[in-house]
Amino acid sequence: MEGLNVAMKTAVEKGVFDGVKFPNSNICLSHLFYADDALFIGEWSRRNIANVSRILKCFYVSSGLKASFSKSRVFGIGVSLSEVSNWSAPLGCEPSSLPFTYLGIPVGENMNRKNAWRPIVEKFHSKLSLWKAKTLSFGGRLTLEKAVLGSNLEMKSISWVAWETLIAPKKVGGTGLGSIRSLSISLLAKWMWRLKNEYSALWAKVIRCIHDLDGRHRASFVNRSRSGVWKNIVKVRIALKNSILISKKFYIGNQMMIVGLPTLWLITIFR
Repeated sequence: MEGLNVAMKTAVEKGVFDGVKFPNSNICLSHLFYADDALFIGEWSRRNIANVSRILKCFYVSSGLKASFSKSRVFGIGVSLSEVSNWSAPLGCEPSSLPFTYLGIPVGENMNRKNAWRPIVEKFHSKLSLWKAKTLSFGGRLTLEKAVLGSNLEMKSISWVAWETLIAPKKVGGTGLGSIRSLSISLLAKWMWRLKNEYSALWAKVIRCIHDLDGRHRASFVNRSRSGVWKNIVKVRIALKNSILISKKFYIGNQMMIVGLPTLWLITIFR
């Protein structure tokens, strides 16, 4: 896969494959790898589709690792499904559209909607079967209680313990379950910290160029013309009443990425 990485970088440098260019930077995104899965991202064009197919065939000849096109998917962002179907036919890939699930995570879905979380919730329900719950230790049951916090949200029952006692730490007489809202705010705030400390990471570079953060003293700016999860992340500043100080010169502030359309996405499975 490192060889394929080098091949794709060379293809972009030579102008053989046109990746997605981001504003306010020289970043050009053409591919992302996870284990033996590959996600190719570029401008929507027959030339790009044909050339990425040629690159994968050359990679197979040199490495013996063959792309399973029958299991791969082609997505045309901002393109009609009929055009995606026609252009992807020579590859033998199945055309698809947003939203979709990749590595168990919904992509292109509005995560502010409850329905978007339904597949994830159903997956948890399938894992937490009754027989597994009965075999849990007391510590495991407490962990399960932290995750579920009730068996049926539609039926109201008597609250035997005050909510403040449930979420309070054990050292002050609570059960130590903690507040889900506080945990959520903490996890969101951590991304602001990571933005500062993982300066050279690809995701951090993308966020900075999308929101034009380079040259600013704090990460409180949001490009309001862009949609995505980053706006929700920086709203944590409001929840914390503007009081979080990461360092002497770095505050948590208000602030994803929408690639210029139309765009080609090709998710390839190798065997």
